[in-house]
Amino acid sequence: MKVINIHGEEGSRCGLLVKSLRKYHYVLLIDNPLRIKKFPLEMEKFFRDELYKGKPYPISRFIRVIRRCAKSWHGGVKNLNKDVKEVLAQRD
Repeated sequence: MKVINIHGEEGSRCGLLVKSLRKYHYVLLIDNPLRIKKFPLEMEKFFRDELYKGKPYPISRFIRVIRRCAKSWHGGVKNLNKDVKEVLAQRD
């Protein structure tokens, strides 16, 4: 897992690259609603590593941001999609 910046048709957004398989990249985007979206492998040219003070963005810091978004947009982590809950549980 790593924090990435995606420049797509809808502008630039920050997300967590959860896994990469044969055909797709699975990314948890900071977007309302919080969901894991899949991008074809060809989209990788639009991915950049997100930096924080010149170093790779810490995953624990990004998870805190996701939890804050979940609280304000969904009323808490308990109301999230089960796939998103699994990602958050991996990092605890």
